Amino acid sequence: MTKTEDEGIAPGQWEELNRNFYGRNNGPHSYINARLGALGAMDDDSRVVESVNLLHHAAEAFARHYLALRGFPDCPWLEIARLRSFPEFKRAVSTLREASDGENHEDLIAVFCGPTKGRAPAALAAIEAAGQGLEMLFAYAADALLDEAGMYNAVKHGVAAVPGMRRLPSEVLDAVSGMTMRGNGLSLLTLEPVGEGVERRWVRVIRYIDVAENTAMTTLMSQQLENLWAVARARYLGTKLGRLRPVTADMANLARYSAGLDAPPMFQEIAHSLLYMSEAD
Repeated sequence: MTKTEDEGIAPGQWEELNRNFYGRNNGPHSYINARLGALGAMDDDSRVVESVNLLHHAAEAFARHYLALRGFPDCPWLEIARLRSFPEFKRAVSTLREASDGENHEDLIAVFCGPTKGRAPAALAAIEAAGQGLEMLFAYAADALLDEAGMYNAVKHGVAAVPGMRRLPSEVLDAVSGMTMRGNGLSLLTLEPVGEGVERRWVRVIRYIDVAENTAMTTLMSQQLENLWAVARARYLGTKLGRLRPVTADMANLARYSAGLDAPPMFQEIAHSLLYMSEAD
């Protein structure tokens, strides 16, 4: 059934819109990569703020483009434009996050890895591993969008969060003997529930920020957005798919817990030995 707002669009315009949208090589990943490159020139406080901003921006692009391409509609650009309501977008992300394990597996593979028909057994094994990594990466993006929205809003809207090195009060440290709680953080005001009721009150909270994790996960999402862009261009414009850089669950775990601007050798080795898949595989 045609939506009311679509009545002025002739089906023949889909091709033109797709050419306009996917006709450039520099998709959303190019913008994210440029901002990642700028992190190294920032002071510590600015890097903390920008790593949060950039992670959420990448997560939103990752989720929106995936939602738009699921099922490969006539015009993905229009599908992205339809999600004007952020609550509606969050509901769509929440529905996918709450889906049973593996339910999004095939869709993720189709959108980020391309068609599997006719691929060699080795390529199919790599694609299957990539599907597991994509599930993990989507879950991470969904958690950031749904569970960390307050922190992102504090950073995005007027930079209303205070960055800097933070240390927990001594009385808290005494309660967790042997633990050191000091590092980069953001101090912000947020509404928290009171007791079991619906009443809420303002509190000041300190959120510890792992710039390395934020940077590494943003990098992985950007790489997968580049894959998505290549798959979409191949499908809607007929361009050659070329080589893709799949993510695996092991890579996502390693990036999350032990990588960043100064990535350890283990992560560098994995990042530089990514298994490439090409249309010819």
